[in-house]
Amino acid sequence: KYINSPQSLIYDKSKILFALDKAKTVIREKDEIILVEGQMDAISCHNAGFKNVVAVSGTALTTAQLALIKRYTKNIILAFDQDSAGVNATDRGINEALKSDFKLRVALFPIGKDPDEIIRNNPKIFEEAINNS
Repeated sequence: KYINSPQSLIYDKSKILFALDKAKTVIREKDEIILVEGQMDAISCHNAGFKNVVAVSGTALTTAQLALIKRYTKNIILAFDQDSAGVNATDRGINEALKSDFKLRVALFPIGKDPDEIIRNNPKIFEEAINNS
């Protein structure tokens, strides 16, 4: 659910946050960002009204991405997939974000494995997971 392109001088996933251009105003207004893994996760979130969402596009959260985030907020909610890769990415993201002095919350989903699937089935479940993170 993300562009699986090789690293190049033009496209470096470790330095990009998908949908940041759409989300940055709302991130500043809410003083909070929700990070998801895949681009379809971010698109579904935006379509459901969660406008402060960006995607890391299948990479682990990096220091370059955290530097971008710091321009807009110091408050992060990690809403990564609930599969083993997502859990590992969450653990790594927690460590990186805490090193950079972010305030961090983690959303846990009771059903489904990723935000896109959850939102397609019931957006209220995603909203509750974010609110209870």
